Amino acid sequence: MVSPVREAAPAPRGRVASGTDTLPRGRKGERWVRFMPEGEFIPSEGGSMRKLMAGIVVLLSAQWAMAQQALNEQVEHALSGATPQEVVKRLEKAVKRGNVLAAYELGVILRDGREGIEPDPRRALKLFERAGRPWLARNWFKLGVPQAQYALGMMYLEGKGTEADTETALKWLLRAAEQGHAQAQLQLAEIYASDGGPVDMREAYFWASLALGQFDLSKQEKDKAAAIQESAAQKLDANDVETLKMAVENWSPHRMASSR
Repeated sequence: MVSPVREAAPAPRGRVASGTDTLPRGRKGERWVRFMPEGEFIPSEGGSMRKLMAGIVVLLSAQWAMAQQALNEQVEHALSGATPQEVVKRLEKAVKRGNVLAAYELGVILRDGREGIEPDPRRALKLFERAGRPWLARNWFKLGVPQAQYALGMMYLEGKGTEADTETALKWLLRAAEQGHAQAQLQLAEIYASDGGPVDMREAYFWASLALGQFDLSKQEKDKAAAIQESAAQKLDANDVETLKMAVENWSPHRMASSR
């Protein structure tokens, strides 16, 4: 089990052999890369380099999985507190360590309140922003925590903890939807199909169709997505519908909306 406080080891870095390095006999004219500081030199071209890069990808994936497991374990420990106050105290400690999942969970508690804990939507908003903000330097959740992005989008949409701002709400909902968050996809479809929003039937059809393909929507949510899809299709021409169907089939999480 990974210790919650232990950070993942840095990824191994290859380097080009220098003139002071001792290379294998008869291979002086080639470019070589040392995988580990004291490891063997490996040719930088050909099959050996491809194997090296494949090994690095596998190693990084394992490290990221371990780091995410550590974050999950910190949150599970915090949520096991005997009282809501103890849960909040543990989550706050995890947030100070940089745990973005803990920031999201704490945001949920402060948004809704618990027994003995008054709602604090303004603080919840800041916690969701902390968890949802993309951060390229982060080896995990570098696109932001999608659950936090969805929660943040809904707070801006409903004016909780801040003034209602549909444009900002759309920004956060889109980030969550692009990562495959089903409720965010459905909410985008609703906004684009609504007379009170930035009406765009192509976007409404696209996001409703994606939401329909998700497994974690309730029957009521799926019925709503189907109704939006059908209504939008009736307002689009046949070519638009066929193009959007292809876009839905080819879509995968993290692909930006501008690619459609």
